[in-house]
Amino acid sequence: MKVLCFILAILGASTAFEGCTIRYGRRGCHHRTLTGVLVTCDGQGEEKDFPHNLPQDTVYMSLINFRLGRLTREDFLPFTTIECLTIENSGVTGIDEDAFADMHDLHEIVLSQTQLHNGDLSFVGHPGFKADVLAVTRSNALKLIDVNATKTLHQIKTLDLKGNRIESISTSLFPELRNIQELDLSANRLTSLQWEHLHEMPKLNKLFLESNRFQTIPESMFSVFFAVKELSLANNPLHCNCKLKWLKEFYDVAIDKTLDITSVTCASPTSFAMSSANEGDFKCLHPSKPKIVWTELPDGRFEVNCSSHADPAPTLRFVFPDGRVIITPPSDDLSKLNSTTPQMITTDGTVICTSINSEGAEFTSEYLGDPVSSTNSSPKHQLSPILFTTSLVTMATICHCLIRSLYTN
Repeated sequence: MKVLCFILAILGASTAFEGCTIRYGRRGCHHRTLTGVLVTCDGQGEEKDFPHNLPQDTVYMSLINFRLGRLTREDFLPFTTIECLTIENSGVTGIDEDAFADMHDLHEIVLSQTQLHNGDLSFVGHPGFKADVLAVTRSNALKLIDVNATKTLHQIKTLDLKGNRIESISTSLFPELRNIQELDLSANRLTSLQWEHLHEMPKLNKLFLESNRFQTIPESMFSVFFAVKELSLANNPLHCNCKLKWLKEFYDVAIDKTLDITSVTCASPTSFAMSSANEGDFKCLHPSKPKIVWTELPDGRFEVNCSSHADPAPTLRFVFPDGRVIITPPSDDLSKLNSTTPQMITTDGTVICTSINSEGAEFTSEYLGDPVSSTNSSPKHQLSPILFTTSLVTMATICHCLIRSLYTN
């Protein structure tokens, strides 16, 4: 009976696009094995029309090398029995929100080498979207993942976003991936994630983060990493100071997992392989004493800045004679350990620069102007000994509070 149905399907598809191969058989997808009508079509880089005249009981469809443009609901209307759909290198420029709404048996969809942009994944939020495996890969225009979806994301078990140019993922995505088992974000341009939301994925057992731009990962990820069976972190420019010592400890005890530790390296502050590192290699540095550099200008004012070195790079707090306070945060690039304030213009008087990181604080004060003339003229901006001492006590208190607020985690 199945053979007869297949023959009738072939006869009904006699006008099908000639680049398609149609057969009845058995084939595997990502999470399942299919038996039924299998269709593979090659557009040879020229075909613009969607191949509609195909067996309507198709369970597997693969389209490669087409020039399809935008995918619509009408394209897939005849194919309600498709369970696995792959579209690769076929010039897909957009997808209507309801494109897959009638594909009630759709479980897996793979879209590779597309021209999709930010916002073109809105189809995931349509209530008719039934797939539990979604792969959107190797699409160079895809830089932001912003999906406004709730219940439809609950069904996703595998999300594969590797090989795009993703720089950011919306905060609304991760909390809805409650049943995710495999998450692949490899080969993108991510510098950070909403790491805390990974704790809300109790079924996650495969996590692929290699070939991104992560410099650090919070220690709170120890339990998440320990829960998965497979983890990849290679080819990230990791900054291996004391904040990342926990990762070395994780690799030392996670001997029952599939890991890529032999390919994981530290890029800064010194370069070494994670597999051969010792815990003593993961160090942080107390801030150096801030250096204040100033120059007197022709109008009698002063150009001044401050710098300090530490690991993690310090935050600088610069107090000027007129009461201004300038806060200079460290660079987003963790490998840059020196922090420098902008060049500032001020009048004569005492300036105080404080350098703060998780390891402690240092400060320097300096009087701008001629110390000799200041003794005779008593400039209005010179701090009195009592006020100066009070300032130092205040600065120590501020440093303590800032350290606690900045590094409580």
